[in-house]
Amino acid sequence: PSAAPPFCCPPHPGPPVSAPLVANPDHDVITGFLQDSWRILPNLTLNAGVRYEKQLIRGLGNVTFINVGHFSPRIGVTWDFLKDGKTKLFASYGQFVESVPLDMNIRSLNGERDATIFNFDPTSIAYDPAANTDNTPSAIKGTAVNDVDPNLKAQYQEEILVGVDRQIGSTWTVGLHGIYRSLRRV
Repeated sequence: PSAAPPFCCPPHPGPPVSAPLVANPDHDVITGFLQDSWRILPNLTLNAGVRYEKQLIRGLGNVTFINVGHFSPRIGVTWDFLKDGKTKLFASYGQFVESVPLDMNIRSLNGERDATIFNFDPTSIAYDPAANTDNTPSAIKGTAVNDVDPNLKAQYQEEILVGVDRQIGSTWTVGLHGIYRSLRRV
């Protein structure tokens, strides 16, 4: 009989067997936002604010590997240049933080490693030293925790929005909007 491939074809019905991985990722995101609005003229409004976001990402051994924070300014202006309450010209600027994906925490900070193990026993997932030859070397690749730059800063997006809107009737609005977005610290 031919040998069964490793991590495949269990002797009983069911999914393929693979080595277990126990990961306990912990990811906290703490945010706060302050904003105020000023009516400079009866037809001109200024909005300004700031948002703070902090990400704490802990991995293997409950060690904090990523600790980033970022203040994101926001400012906007709205002008009813026809002074009719139906038309507005507006512009805004803001920064928006991109969250570090939690999947990265599981894959890079919690002991997940790549294994190449040869085992011709269809009933066991254990390493078989007899199957380890120069042509089929078994190996555990990678490290339990990947290196993280201690000077890592939050990735964010800058956005500038400019537009004009006009209300038509009581339920319709038409407008023209332009948006510029740029990723920063990628």
